[in-house]
Amino acid sequence: MTQNSPARPPTSQPPAPPDREGPARGVSDTLSGLNLRLGDNLAQVVAGLVGLGAGIIVGLLWPACGVLAGGILGLLAGVFLVGLFLALYRLIRR
Repeated sequence: MTQNSPARPPTSQPPAPPDREGPARGVSDTLSGLNLRLGDNLAQVVAGLVGLGAGIIVGLLWPACGVLAGGILGLLAGVFLVGLFLALYRLIRR
């Protein structure tokens, strides 16, 4: 003999879509993971280019450093600093 489960009453609303701003998004914003925000990614590119330019200028003015080393260090510093800013901004804004 089989038992039938009681029928569910009809619902008036469809199920809600999954929460896109849930805890996984917070971890991705503040710790690690892909960032799919166009504005954040453009800020990273701009900061990287500004850091690259600043590093090249420092490399030209300070020959002991060198243009290539100055450019690479400037690029890394720009990307790191704007990444730190974006992580803190998203953490505070939550």
